[in-house]
Amino acid sequence: MTSQSLILAALVVGSGLQLPTTATADSLFTTISPTGQVTDRFGVGSNLHGLMYADQNETWGPNLFYSIRNDNAGNATFTTISSLTSTATGQMSVGNHAFDAVTFAAPNVGYGPTQFYTLSQDNTGNSTFGTINPTGVPYTPLFGVGQNVDALTFATTDVGYGANLFYALSQNAGLSTFETINPTPGGIVTPQFTVGNNFNDLVFTATDVGYGADLFYYLRTDGTGDSIFGTINADPSFLGTRVVDRFNLGAPYAGLTFTTTDVGYGANLFYTITSSGPVLAVPEPGNLLPLGLLAGLIAVWHRSRARRCPVLDTESRSVDS
Repeated sequence: MTSQSLILAALVVGSGLQLPTTATADSLFTTISPTGQVTDRFGVGSNLHGLMYADQNETWGPNLFYSIRNDNAGNATFTTISSLTSTATGQMSVGNHAFDAVTFAAPNVGYGPTQFYTLSQDNTGNSTFGTINPTGVPYTPLFGVGQNVDALTFATTDVGYGANLFYALSQNAGLSTFETINPTPGGIVTPQFTVGNNFNDLVFTATDVGYGADLFYYLRTDGTGDSIFGTINADPSFLGTRVVDRFNLGAPYAGLTFTTTDVGYGANLFYTITSSGPVLAVPEPGNLLPLGLLAGLIAVWHRSRARRCPVLDTESRSVDS
């Protein structure tokens, strides 16, 4: 709690009045242009983890985004997001697991074609690579990939380590490492190079959107809690600066995907999910604050929101896909 919120709480408690409470608002489905324009589009509910786009019809229709929602009991639901109808729909249960990421691979890399792949984590930080199959067994754990691996993407393109590989980010005391995952049965996980601190999300595209072809794009969390969007050139022969911050998104975001397809907002856009922050809830009648004090509290709250440093936000968080 900040010094401002401590002062406000003391003022309210000392006067015997009830402090307005906060409630978590829906997360927002958001577009990111390659030049840095960030636009919130519509609410998708809360507690979504990972984000992936697929052109193919994977049971529920073509041109959908996919994520995994956890409830308060830890139950996970595979969820579709339609940018064309501005809706998020739970489709099937995938068990009681803490999922961090989801991606999609059209080629058969050993477990069948057109499969979704995930990372989940147990309460000791051990991460597991698995599949989600909309037409078969909903979730199948495949093999362990190490500690605190929380970002996952797939590339058919050989960027220097072989074709049809998965790529991930692992965390060790905040330091993030770029890794390859060969999905051959049993799995081969190979750390390749460190990328910096607090990297949370990763997506690959062969399309040149202004920074070059065959690049990985990331979100990382800076010291203020904002998400930084940047690029990684993973080619082992590349001699330049591998990791480059491109722009600050101005708020914490989680999940990152890309599509060349225009799904309502234009072609060649990145997509992510953010929380719109707390909603100030006024106390019930009979417990209302005096108007002057209430107005002052609301003014302080709005000023803090503008600085992206919530005074009354009891659920401020770092980005974690």
